[in-house]
Amino acid sequence: MREANGRGRLQALLLDLDGTVLDTHTLIFRCFNETLLYHVGRAVGWDRWARSVGLPLEEMFALALADHGGADLTPADIAADYRRRMLAREEPILPFPRMTDTLSTLRESGVRLAVVTAKHGMLAHLHLDRTGLTGHFEAVVTGDQCEFGKPHPEPFLRALSLLGVEPRHAAGVGDSACDVLATRAAGALGVGAAWGALDPTGLVAAGPDLVLDRPEELLRLPGLVGADGS
Repeated sequence: MREANGRGRLQALLLDLDGTVLDTHTLIFRCFNETLLYHVGRAVGWDRWARSVGLPLEEMFALALADHGGADLTPADIAADYRRRMLAREEPILPFPRMTDTLSTLRESGVRLAVVTAKHGMLAHLHLDRTGLTGHFEAVVTGDQCEFGKPHPEPFLRALSLLGVEPRHAAGVGDSACDVLATRAAGALGVGAAWGALDPTGLVAAGPDLVLDRPEELLRLPGLVGADGS
């Protein structure tokens, strides 16, 4: 864990969902390519797809279409079809190892928790419900609630407003450069979740204040409320 300069007490953690709380990258990649194959007849490779993770889904499909040529539908329409397909999937949705226990301990210590995700609301709440994690979070900010997606700070600022916490008392946690850039633009501590990062080099290059290797390291964030028993 790389430590950051002191910022006072950390009262809240704002966590990305896919690749940070939930181990869903492989599931998303499969559904993304299933949708792309249906509409374009071609798929994208893992590395090309991974470089766009963190962006709004419509932008991810726009990048894929730029590589493979146009389609009859717009990126927004293809993204809507992806969401329909994802809602119908029955594969297990799992949190990362130790994530559930870590979230429970944080809540019991008085830390305020929120999800900040580019995923649309119906899917985000479905996946939180299926993993039994819904009750851990006071607020869930989803991509369809925001005019601007990450790396714009709006999603994190919205979460801070819902919690009633100032940016200097919060940390944003995410596995992509977009998460780090959005968090820091919002004025919060930027924490890189290396355990789910598909592009670790890009994550570090975005300039996080800290980089953590395992979910349980969240319990040792400097200045975290309850970390010293208070």
